[in-house]
Amino acid sequence: MYIKVSIPEHFQLKIMPSLYSLMFRRENDVHYIGGAEVLPAPLDAKREAECIENLGEEDGEARKCLIEHNLRLVVY
Repeated sequence: MYIKVSIPEHFQLKIMPSLYSLMFRRENDVHYIGGAEVLPAPLDAKREAECIENLGEEDGEARKCLIEHNLRLVVY
């Protein structure tokens, strides 16, 4: 998103989001699910077991994976 406001010879304003905000979304973003077709497929047993084993890691990828792939359990 790029915003440019200009009044010739008086005022100029340009707003562009920082590179950081473009690359890393904020944690408090809100997203809506409009139907079952947008939900990710459930994890197979092997992948789910791997994610559960990795829950204690710092990066949180395992937690994120489990949440995203089990959304259908919450939605329905």
